[in-house]
Amino acid sequence: MNFLDIIKGGADETYTGGQYYSELPSAAIPGDEDFEPQSAPEIFNYEYVDLTSRRYARIFGNVVTVDGATTCIKTRSDISFAPDGYVALRDGYLYQIMDVGIDTRSAPKEAARFLLAPTGAEKVLRLNRIEDAWGIAGRR
Repeated sequence: MNFLDIIKGGADETYTGGQYYSELPSAAIPGDEDFEPQSAPEIFNYEYVDLTSRRYARIFGNVVTVDGATTCIKTRSDISFAPDGYVALRDGYLYQIMDVGIDTRSAPKEAARFLLAPTGAEKVLRLNRIEDAWGIAGRR
Protein backbone atom coordinates (compact mmCIF):
# COMPACT_ATOMS: atom_id res chain seq x y z
CA MET A 1 0.00 0.00 0.00
CA ASN A 2 1.30 3.44 -0.88
CA PHE A 3 0.07 7.01 -0.47
CA LEU A 4 -2.11 6.87 -3.60
CA ASP A 5 -3.87 3.77 -2.27
CA ILE A 6 -4.59 5.55 1.02
CA ILE A 7 -6.14 8.71 -0.48
CA LYS A 8 -8.21 6.79 -3.01
CA GLY A 9 -11.56 6.09 -1.36
CA GLY A 10 -13.54 2.88 -1.67
CA ALA A 11 -10.61 0.72 -2.68
CA ASP A 12 -11.13 -1.87 0.05
CA GLU A 13 -14.85 -2.57 -0.37
CA THR A 14 -15.65 -6.27 -0.23
CA TYR A 15 -18.29 -7.56 -2.62
CA THR A 16 -20.18 -10.81 -2.23
CA GLY A 17 -21.80 -12.92 -4.88
CA GLY A 18 -19.05 -13.34 -7.44
CA GLN A 19 -19.70 -16.50 -9.45
CA TYR A 20 -17.01 -18.77 -10.88
CA TYR A 21 -17.74 -21.09 -13.81
CA SER A 22 -15.10 -23.56 -14.95
CA GLU A 23 -16.74 -23.71 -18.38
CA LEU A 24 -19.54 -22.07 -20.30
CA PRO A 25 -22.40 -23.98 -21.89
CA SER A 26 -21.55 -25.07 -25.41
CA ALA A 27 -24.81 -26.66 -26.53
CA ALA A 28 -27.20 -23.98 -25.32
CA ILE A 29 -28.45 -21.39 -27.77
CA PRO A 30 -28.12 -17.81 -26.47
CA GLY A 31 -31.55 -16.54 -25.47
CA ASP A 32 -32.95 -20.04 -24.94
CA GLU A 33 -35.35 -20.08 -21.99
CA ASP A 34 -34.38 -23.64 -21.06
CA PHE A 35 -30.76 -22.61 -20.49
CA GLU A 36 -28.97 -24.47 -17.71
CA PRO A 37 -25.23 -24.01 -17.14
CA GLN A 38 -23.26 -27.25 -17.36
CA SER A 39 -21.80 -26.66 -13.94
CA ALA A 40 -23.26 -24.80 -10.97
CA PRO A 41 -21.37 -21.62 -10.12
CA GLU A 42 -19.14 -21.40 -7.08
CA ILE A 43 -19.85 -18.24 -5.04
CA PHE A 44 -17.01 -16.17 -3.57
CA ASN A 45 -16.24 -12.77 -2.01
CA TYR A 46 -13.84 -10.41 -3.74
CA GLU A 47 -12.32 -6.94 -3.79
CA TYR A 48 -11.17 -4.93 -6.77
CA VAL A 49 -7.46 -4.29 -7.30
CA ASP A 50 -6.40 -1.03 -8.91
CA LEU A 51 -4.48 -1.68 -12.13
CA THR A 52 -2.02 1.09 -11.20
CA SER A 53 -1.28 -0.26 -7.70
CA ARG A 54 1.99 -1.80 -6.58
CA ARG A 55 0.27 -5.13 -5.85
CA TYR A 56 -0.79 -5.47 -9.50
CA ALA A 57 2.65 -4.44 -10.74
CA ARG A 58 4.35 -6.92 -8.42
CA ILE A 59 2.27 -9.89 -9.54
CA PHE A 60 1.56 -9.07 -13.19
CA GLY A 61 4.44 -6.68 -13.86
CA ASN A 62 5.46 -8.21 -17.16
CA VAL A 63 1.94 -8.25 -18.65
CA VAL A 64 1.06 -5.58 -21.19
CA THR A 65 -2.58 -4.52 -20.94
CA VAL A 66 -4.02 -3.34 -24.23
CA ASP A 67 -7.72 -3.95 -23.70
CA GLY A 68 -9.75 -1.30 -21.91
CA ALA A 69 -12.05 -3.99 -20.49
CA THR A 70 -9.39 -5.54 -18.27
CA THR A 71 -9.99 -5.62 -14.53
CA CYS A 72 -8.37 -7.27 -11.55
CA ILE A 73 -9.82 -8.72 -8.34
CA LYS A 74 -8.44 -10.38 -5.22
CA THR A 75 -10.05 -13.08 -3.10
CA ARG A 76 -9.24 -15.46 -0.24
CA SER A 77 -11.63 -18.11 -1.50
CA ASP A 78 -10.69 -21.80 -1.62
CA ILE A 79 -11.94 -22.12 -5.20
CA SER A 80 -9.38 -23.54 -7.65
CA PHE A 81 -9.49 -20.69 -10.15
CA ALA A 82 -8.00 -21.66 -13.49
CA PRO A 83 -7.00 -19.57 -16.51
CA ASP A 84 -9.72 -19.70 -19.17
CA GLY A 85 -12.37 -20.05 -16.45
CA TYR A 86 -15.20 -17.52 -16.25
CA VAL A 87 -16.26 -15.11 -13.52
CA ALA A 88 -19.52 -13.17 -13.26
CA LEU A 89 -19.15 -10.14 -10.97
CA ARG A 90 -21.66 -7.88 -9.27
CA ASP A 91 -21.19 -5.20 -11.94
CA GLY A 92 -23.25 -7.37 -14.30
CA TYR A 93 -20.48 -8.36 -16.70
CA LEU A 94 -18.94 -11.71 -17.53
CA TYR A 95 -15.15 -12.00 -17.46
CA GLN A 96 -12.69 -14.63 -18.63
CA ILE A 97 -9.76 -15.34 -16.33
CA MET A 98 -6.49 -14.50 -18.05
CA ASP A 99 -4.03 -15.06 -15.17
CA VAL A 100 -4.15 -16.29 -11.59
CA GLY A 101 -1.49 -15.09 -9.18
CA ILE A 102 -0.98 -15.72 -5.46
CA ASP A 103 0.01 -12.78 -3.30
CA THR A 104 1.96 -14.41 -0.46
CA ARG A 105 2.77 -11.03 1.08
CA SER A 106 -0.87 -10.64 2.11
CA ALA A 107 -0.60 -13.61 4.50
CA PRO A 108 0.27 -12.96 8.15
CA LYS A 109 3.96 -13.32 8.97
CA GLU A 110 3.11 -15.96 11.55
CA ALA A 111 1.59 -18.22 8.87
CA ALA A 112 3.03 -21.67 8.49
CA ARG A 113 5.46 -21.59 5.59
CA PHE A 114 5.65 -25.32 4.89
CA LEU A 115 2.81 -25.09 2.34
CA LEU A 116 3.30 -23.87 -1.23
CA ALA A 117 0.96 -20.96 -0.53
CA PRO A 118 0.49 -20.02 3.13
CA THR A 119 -2.98 -19.97 4.59
CA GLY A 120 -4.41 -16.50 4.22
CA ALA A 121 -2.64 -15.70 0.96
CA GLU A 122 -4.83 -13.89 -1.53
CA LYS A 123 -5.45 -15.02 -5.07
CA VAL A 124 -5.24 -12.17 -7.57
CA LEU A 125 -7.14 -12.68 -10.83
CA ARG A 126 -6.55 -10.71 -14.02
CA LEU A 127 -9.82 -10.67 -15.94
CA ASN A 128 -10.87 -9.71 -19.45
CA ARG A 129 -14.50 -8.77 -20.08
CA ILE A 130 -16.24 -10.88 -22.72
CA GLU A 131 -19.64 -10.85 -24.36
CA ASP A 132 -22.27 -12.51 -22.19
CA ALA A 133 -24.51 -14.03 -24.85
CA TRP A 134 -26.12 -16.39 -22.32
CA GLY A 135 -27.09 -13.72 -19.80
CA ILE A 136 -25.21 -15.45 -16.98
CA ALA A 137 -24.12 -12.23 -15.30
CA GLY A 138 -27.63 -10.77 -15.40
CA ARG A 139 -27.00 -7.98 -17.91
CA ARG A 140 -28.27 -8.34 -21.46
